[in-house]
Amino acid sequence: MLCTITHTIRESVARPELVGHIAGMAFAVLLPNAASEEARFVLEKIQSRFKDERKRYAQPVTFLISALVCTKAPRSIAELMHEAELRMTRMNDGSRDSLEIALVDSSPALH
Repeated sequence: MLCTITHTIRESVARPELVGHIAGMAFAVLLPNAASEEARFVLEKIQSRFKDERKRYAQPVTFLISALVCTKAPRSIAELMHEAELRMTRMNDGSRDSLEIALVDSSPALH
């Protein structure tokens, strides 16, 4: 299953080398210099492919896709990871097969 997810994500992005496995079933896709609209297009493509794969293999899998858009360089990777974890935790309490894109430039610095 993990290989199928990784393969699906990598086939959906222009630069597959910027796809990373974080832990468990969590992945990161870096889209440098992508605006919100571009990020949404890529993530909707991934979401659509996941739905196709689920039907193809008759898997009862659900997924959450969250994106963080930065219009300026983040203070640290740790800040982005922290923000991503917070957002995924909130999404876990909501609907399945959902997609969220958030602007994080105004996030407070981590201490």
